[in-house]
Amino acid sequence: MKITYDPKADALYIALWGAKAPFRTVDAGRGVHLDFNDSGKLAGLELLGASEHLPADDLARIGKPSMPRTLGELEKETGITAETWKKLCQAKRVPATKRGRDWVVELADALNYMESRAPSGRPARRRKARRALTR
Repeated sequence: MKITYDPKADALYIALWGAKAPFRTVDAGRGVHLDFNDSGKLAGLELLGASEHLPADDLARIGKPSMPRTLGELEKETGITAETWKKLCQAKRVPATKRGRDWVVELADALNYMESRAPSGRPARRRKARRALTR
């Protein structure tokens, strides 16, 4: 069993064993999510708003989840090339550390970057099409 706490998200996660994704997540109530593995066994529990239910001292002692990814792994998971991730790391748009020859990015930081990206593509040429996009 492994317990992690992310203070940024104020979320506590209890992994019952080293089961890997994919999970089927069930909303069990206000801020409580249960993860079941593909055979239907309970694999983990997530508590959102953990600071409302648990003492701050206890939460401070629990470690933040660490899921480092190399740029090659990020390329496979996100579809963004490793070269692009390298440029983002060098420009300090994504927090990263260098371990030997490899850049390593925390998965949470990569996902935060992915969510903050502006939509790509050029705007429609026709006014009617632009109006449909803004509705």
